[in-house]
Amino acid sequence: MPKIDIQNTQQLFRSTLILGNPDTLFSDWHAAKEFPFQYSQSFIDTLTAVSQDKCKIVCFMAQEIDSNLRQAVRAIKAAHPHIAVTIVTPMYQEPFVLEMLCGSNNGPCVDDYIVSPAGHEEFIAMLTKLTTLEKPEIFEPQSFEQLARLATEDDLTGLKNRRYVREFLRQILDQAHASSLRITLLMFDIDNFKHYNDVYGHLAGDEILKEAAALMRRCCRKHDVVGRIGGDEFTVIFWDNPTESADDRRRKAQADHPSEIYFIADRFRRELNSTQFPQLGPEGKGILTISGGLAGYPQDGASVEELFASADRALLEAKRLGKNRIYLIGEPAID
Repeated sequence: MPKIDIQNTQQLFRSTLILGNPDTLFSDWHAAKEFPFQYSQSFIDTLTAVSQDKCKIVCFMAQEIDSNLRQAVRAIKAAHPHIAVTIVTPMYQEPFVLEMLCGSNNGPCVDDYIVSPAGHEEFIAMLTKLTTLEKPEIFEPQSFEQLARLATEDDLTGLKNRRYVREFLRQILDQAHASSLRITLLMFDIDNFKHYNDVYGHLAGDEILKEAAALMRRCCRKHDVVGRIGGDEFTVIFWDNPTESADDRRRKAQADHPSEIYFIADRFRRELNSTQFPQLGPEGKGILTISGGLAGYPQDGASVEELFASADRALLEAKRLGKNRIYLIGEPAID
């Protein structure tokens, strides 16, 4: 990306109002402090500035994506229909921003977003693009969906890719350190998958992976993150429903591992056992099994690396105990 010409972009900076705490916006915040953005800590002050045509872009620093944010964005748009609205969000909130971006019956309510922390050149390039496009409805929802898939999804299964899973887990762990979020990581693979690849061919193996991925996604809750991290290895990040109140999360935090996680993981194992796989011929029902390992924050690990290492050890223990099971470190296996 070319170096930003600060001298020629002063007007862009002055026409951008950042609402909220900007400390998490840039990965290189100290280098970006020279940019004369407008700043506001008050939504009312922001709405006043918009209605008085004092800015062209409003940038929301959004730690939580909820109905209040949606209402605030729509109020800004109502005050000045040609204002550009962008959201800066941590990665774990990205799915909810995409819902706003792709719109509803009334069309998109935001024009763009960026995942924090961002490089200041990347952020300024986005602002420049917003100010140079003429149409108020700047982007086509379909193009955002396509870009999101390319950046975050596994090509074969449509699940989240390894990069997304690890970064999502890192950000949600940061959130958990400051709140009462519970996080449980499941790692699993298909038992004897190499055998099926060798006997039935790689095309059959790919179909098995896609069907197993679709089944796992159906078994999980909407906000859980299901990913493929390589080969026949999958992972699921189970975390507290982000729409629950902090009080509800604190009450549930008394349990190290929510019982529903056991049920979800084992339900997937059992349903896979009973699923018909035409690629494996007439005997294709009931022969596919998985082994999985569960690890929870903070008792089994407080970082991405520690949780993955603990879940991997649990997965190896499930294999050692005979496969076709879910194992949690320090607990009896689910049979």
